[in-house]
Amino acid sequence: KFLRLDLELRCPFVEKLSTGDSALLLGGGSGMAVEKLGSGARGPIVELDPTVTAFSEKYFGLDAKKYEIITDDARHAVKIFALQNKKFDLVIMDVIQDTTIPPYIMSKEAFFELSLVVKQGGLLIIHGGIAPEKPLANDRYLGAILKTAEKEFPFGVATRMDSNNSRNIGSITSGQPWRI
Repeated sequence: KFLRLDLELRCPFVEKLSTGDSALLLGGGSGMAVEKLGSGARGPIVELDPTVTAFSEKYFGLDAKKYEIITDDARHAVKIFALQNKKFDLVIMDVIQDTTIPPYIMSKEAFFELSLVVKQGGLLIIHGGIAPEKPLANDRYLGAILKTAEKEFPFGVATRMDSNNSRNIGSITSGQPWRI
């Protein structure tokens, strides 16, 4: 089953987020994903490269005063949040190098660590990079991500990340059933 997820991150779960709900953005230091929540949900942005954040402030209008911006590796930051027992309603992973996600971030161990920071009933959205021009049902890369995540996040779907039938792909996963 596939779900369209447009750039405004519109899906039933995300639309139910409200002021006071928490969101964690891993990578994607532009802050665009968090800004587009539009629901009042807030939380930290973790970006490895401070030049990405500076560029985003200058050219994309990221309001760095509005967010806690942490310069760190996404997986390391998740470990720190887990040690602090911080949990989030929504975790958006937008950690892309070239066109794919670094393998160490998509390991079974990494998904276990992510499960420690996603609240029960929460959601993990993964921006998976660029898909080949073929149906997502046949995409081995996304299938491998979902299979690796399956133990911690057994309810997942592959999706296009916007409504323009682009090649941006990702997956939406949860530890509990959720409705599309």
